Amino acid sequence: MAKGNRKRLPLSIILVIGAALLGLLVEYTVHPMHNLYDLTQDNYNHYLPCRKLPETAEVERLLTEHADTVEQIRQVHPGSTNIEMRTDVCPDHADVVIWYASHDDRLVIEAILGGYTFYGVPARWRNY
Repeated sequence: MAKGNRKRLPLSIILVIGAALLGLLVEYTVHPMHNLYDLTQDNYNHYLPCRKLPETAEVERLLTEHADTVEQIRQVHPGSTNIEMRTDVCPDHADVVIWYASHDDRLVIEAILGGYTFYGVPARWRNY
């Protein structure tokens, strides 16, 4: 093929591909679509990689050390609120999952914990 006869991609296709790649990068790093979905479900996720989660033994220690707080969370709405350690994603590291049945339950649990973590342990919040 002669040098001057090469076919070039139209600028619009290049821009669309670039925008798609940029969108994927943004979603991978800051999770805006995941966060929007979580918001609609009254959930919260930390989206931390395994290497940023505490080791399992540390989470177990904190849950045991603060058993009174764990029980206080369970008593917000007995049978419908709970907190549990999870290692399903990262075998040597853990986070906690906090379950609740209503937004009001969530507000009470947030007040008990003073935020979205359990004594520094990242938490995933689930409204079911």
